[in-house]
Amino acid sequence: MASKLVAEYKEYLADIAVKAMLTVAEKTGKTYKVDVDDVKVEKKTGESLGDTSLINGVVLDKEVTHSGMPKRIGKSQNRIA
Repeated sequence: MASKLVAEYKEYLADIAVKAMLTVAEKTGKTYKVDVDDVKVEKKTGESLGDTSLINGVVLDKEVTHSGMPKRIGKSQNRIA
């Protein structure tokens, strides 16, 4: 967060990082246990740091290989046939 490239967005990115860790944290008594591997940081070429967002769930970044492939799957489509 001390990098010149990140300095402008450090508070915004820190807030997202804390939310991500708290989302996957397991509370045991008065303490929290977090496995950092439960959070994945994914870079998208061409996007700015200000476009960074926290996505709760699973993100599949796959090219369309067939015209019949769905482009988006929502909560109502939570089963794979």
